[in-house]
Amino acid sequence: MPPKVSFYDRPEPTLDMVKDSCAVKIRKRKPGLFDLFRDPAPKLWRKVPSAPILEWSVVYFFDSEGESYKGKQSIDIEVSVNKPVRGNLKFTYANANYEKCVDNIFFNEPFRTTLLFLPKGTYRRNMSISCDIEFDCYPLSMAMSRYICIPPKSGFDFEIHVGDRCIKAHRQFLSKISPVFNAMLTHNMLEAQSGKLNIVDFDFGVVNIAIDICYGLDFVLASTADIVNLLTFADKYDIRFLMWQLENHIRSIKICAINFVPLLRYAWIHSHELLKSKCAECYDANREIIATSEFVNLPDTIVVEFLRYAV
Repeated sequence: MPPKVSFYDRPEPTLDMVKDSCAVKIRKRKPGLFDLFRDPAPKLWRKVPSAPILEWSVVYFFDSEGESYKGKQSIDIEVSVNKPVRGNLKFTYANANYEKCVDNIFFNEPFRTTLLFLPKGTYRRNMSISCDIEFDCYPLSMAMSRYICIPPKSGFDFEIHVGDRCIKAHRQFLSKISPVFNAMLTHNMLEAQSGKLNIVDFDFGVVNIAIDICYGLDFVLASTADIVNLLTFADKYDIRFLMWQLENHIRSIKICAINFVPLLRYAWIHSHELLKSKCAECYDANREIIATSEFVNLPDTIVVEFLRYAV
């Protein structure tokens, strides 16, 4: 395995696109099954030929018993991907001369939506819809970058300044990971013109770790403050990949008397359901954990809402 890359050897992520396509038969909703996506039939996972570690599945449901729209019944879809990637999907239903394109970022949850409506009585067992999908493997390349060191193609072209210290990065990369960064860098804003961003509400360590994580480098979160500050940073700049990585870390974290109140405060201020649930589980196992001045000094609304939530 190659040695861990240093900060100034950050690889420029490859932004290669991989494609796949398939035609899938439409499944009729089972009688009495009101939630179309709880159908017990197994998903058929497909490996992408040019990227075998990437798998995806698509399922179509014809809702023949639900409420109709202008006398028509819906065809609903569910698309799942086993890796955090961005996918451009094109659905084609030749029988109805229909085509729909969808752009979605896949993380933990499948993508679900109503695709189209067909007249009642038109369902046939051999009905199928083709799906062409194009994956933007930028998150995939980030996950692999700790093993595959890709030298920068054109060097760093952007700087993030925190105090008197500087973090170097790539404009295209920052635009990909954050819609906030993308807005800064694709419009006639000061950051786009100067090639640098000044951050004053986070310290250097937090921003540096956040960018390292997004580039796929190994990271260690030494304290609860690190977790809370990184979550806050990810939330402010809407960096979904960073949030996804942190949530994987949160699932394994053990909440105790030391970190209970800081994580509880963050969970309620930012409506973080996973942390809310973990705090409630901790309280259920140890009711005395709230017998501290730190808990009592929380805002009254947080205390009341938490106790209601945990009951």
